[in-house]
Amino acid sequence: MDKALYISSSPHIHSGLTTARIMRLVIYALLPAVAVAVVFFGLPALKVMLICTLGCVACEALCCKLMKQPLSIRDSSAALTGILLALNLPASSPWWMALLGSAIAIVIGKMIFGGLGYNPFNPALVARVVLLISFPIQMTSWTAPAPLSMGIDAVSSATPLGEMKSAVMLTGQLPEMATSGFDRYFYGLMAGSLGEVSALVLLLGGLFLLWKKIITWHIPVSFIGSVVVMAGAFWLIDPTRYPSPLFHLVTGGLMLGVFFMATDMVTSPTGKTASRVFGFGCGFLTVFIRRFTYYPEGVTFAFLIMNGLAYLFDRIGADPIFGQVHERNKRLWAVASHLAAVLVLVAAAGVSFGGGAVAGKHRTDATQTRAVRRHFPRADRMVEMTSYDAQVRRYRIYRGRDLLGFFAEVRGDGYGGEMGVQVALGPDRDVRAVHIGAHRESPTLGTLVTAPAFLGRFAGFHQGNRTLIRDRVEAISGATVSSRAVMRAVERALAAGDPATARSATATGAPLPRVDDGVYAGTGQGYQGPIAVHVTVQGGRVTDIAIRGHNETAGVGTRAMDALLERVIQSQSVGIDAVSGATGTSQGFLTAVEHALDERENGE
Repeated sequence: MDKALYISSSPHIHSGLTTARIMRLVIYALLPAVAVAVVFFGLPALKVMLICTLGCVACEALCCKLMKQPLSIRDSSAALTGILLALNLPASSPWWMALLGSAIAIVIGKMIFGGLGYNPFNPALVARVVLLISFPIQMTSWTAPAPLSMGIDAVSSATPLGEMKSAVMLTGQLPEMATSGFDRYFYGLMAGSLGEVSALVLLLGGLFLLWKKIITWHIPVSFIGSVVVMAGAFWLIDPTRYPSPLFHLVTGGLMLGVFFMATDMVTSPTGKTASRVFGFGCGFLTVFIRRFTYYPEGVTFAFLIMNGLAYLFDRIGADPIFGQVHERNKRLWAVASHLAAVLVLVAAAGVSFGGGAVAGKHRTDATQTRAVRRHFPRADRMVEMTSYDAQVRRYRIYRGRDLLGFFAEVRGDGYGGEMGVQVALGPDRDVRAVHIGAHRESPTLGTLVTAPAFLGRFAGFHQGNRTLIRDRVEAISGATVSSRAVMRAVERALAAGDPATARSATATGAPLPRVDDGVYAGTGQGYQGPIAVHVTVQGGRVTDIAIRGHNETAGVGTRAMDALLERVIQSQSVGIDAVSGATGTSQGFLTAVEHALDERENGE
């Protein structure tokens, strides 16, 4: 009998798992979270999921073709990246941003390094950070979950971490929502990105991966353990100022990160010791960022920092080669020096980051605190209220148990672009003061709307007579568009507390201004982006409105604009009700028409 000796390198026994099967099992583990996100946030969540997943697959296929590599989309890694990216985005994300994020994740986060197995950072997190820095408004526009509502007329809301951060910065104490009622966060009844809801289903998905031995316990346990230890230490020092470890665990993106981000086989260490160190570092940095910076969430940045250190941890935890203990010691000193240098850089970046390098539309930082104290110097507590207008944030302001008044932040659309308007209301909900925050109006005529002489004209208005604002408040000559933007913002601040008045908040416009015959162009900010129109005037009347460009949802948004077009021409006014279910689109369209006709007389 012929006996042959075969010599080959390890491994000699195959586990039966392939890359494609591992990726599919992770996707299966994420499906409950995907389902919950769609149930809670409706069709907008499904749209974001589909765009991100299909976008990542298409981008990887295109990269493979351009790089003349074998098609790799069959391993399902691109689809998994798309799902993870979608779970890191708000339900209100516009389609173009989701598609851009997909391209960034695949091209910059993965394929530029050579494809799967070569990328040092998690591609989905790379895309999220780029989008957060580039489009802070869209990336911080949260909506409250409304199970089985289909996502129509979503209500804006702060995330639990954001609300907690805001209250602590204003009053120095935790709000009630951060001290009890954690079960609703565990089940998913909170605002946030699609993957921040329902720690329950994410935990079940993580246990499934552990059962299938796709991941090991080292990173999740050390991650959660470090969060519990660090957050618990602060909580024991002062439970009235620092939230409990349980609050940290069930809010934000921590559960998604523990089981599906930190355990990524490519960007995490392979050794057991290195994995424990890696998990501990992720948890430590997460609590550090949440506690010591203005940014309420820290999971994403913690992971990216630790991804960059994963190789060093593997080197530290590697077993010495037989007979080369001295070489291992030399290697450890080299790794330690590199690690110290990296930590110094991380600390320096943390200082800059904590100073407010990342901005957002409604970032709960010292800027908001100063705005509240400007109008309510005796305030020691603020509680966010329900808003039925996605561009309005409303708060109750207290001194102890005494209600001092109300405060609203409104994102308006001025002549030069986005304009932030702050409205302070008394206990009877009458306007006490109006302040213009960030804006892009021209430094000559446009900034006249920030003068106290103009803003003082709004004092005394309330929800009952808000429709009279445009009749009684005279626009500034030469700054008509800017003036009317402030008027609309004050109206919306007064109307945002009631669903009926919020939907018709744009129904207070004056008749269209009389202009010479011609064709006029205008733009307004819709639900998904700018809406551009051309308005034709003949015989002193608007005879046609052509929609030249928009990113609104096909069906809901387009039907709303078609309906409004006919109403504006028939009534010769933008003072008409918004279309139910398409408030953002309606406001953008009506603003574009008004902008077009004001453009001629506006001297800004």
